[in-house]
Amino acid sequence: KLVVDEVFGVSRFLNHITWKRSTPRGNARRRYPELADFILFYSKGDANIWNDQYTDYRDGYVDKYYSYKDEPTGKMFQPTSLLGHVGVNPVYEWRGITKPWRYPKHRLEELDRDGKLYWPERGEVPRLKRFLDEQKGVPIQSLWDDIPPVNSQAIEDTKYATQKPEALLERIIKASSNEGDLVADFFCGSGTMAAVAERLGRKWIVSDLGKFAIHTT
Repeated sequence: KLVVDEVFGVSRFLNHITWKRSTPRGNARRRYPELADFILFYSKGDANIWNDQYTDYRDGYVDKYYSYKDEPTGKMFQPTSLLGHVGVNPVYEWRGITKPWRYPKHRLEELDRDGKLYWPERGEVPRLKRFLDEQKGVPIQSLWDDIPPVNSQAIEDTKYATQKPEALLERIIKASSNEGDLVADFFCGSGTMAAVAERLGRKWIVSDLGKFAIHTT
């Protein structure tokens, strides 16, 4: 990290991402087993490309939180708060309720007119209907525990010792580039980045000092 800080600048460091790449195992070497790799995320400038990435909801999440049915449409939804915080959101009266609303009054009227507010049978404060079919999933956080390593039986396995799974490179490339953009990997190893970039419609540059890496790529 100190070396990359010198290359890009400390102020360009954005995230320290933890990729959990294996399952727990016994401690046979009198130290904590290593289950993760770490990704250092930097930007070259302030206008870096960023595309939000999402992952699927975990088992049981939808049934637990999207348990309300909108009668007019039949769609499932989760009622979420319309309230903010005093000192951050403006406090005003709407429909006889004085609260720190997250939205301006005209937006609350629009939401109610469009049938997107849930009015509890008991209680005066409405809530926003967050419809399941309008959600993209769970926004990706800095802990990535949903991408397994390359299995020895997998079609994508090249037998290269440090090969990363295509799903890992796909997430990185999609988040930080668009179709037609140029991506580069100067320690390309198994060539996974180039393969994924090609599939995603990106231009690419790869290099490596190792002959086996070059042949594999």
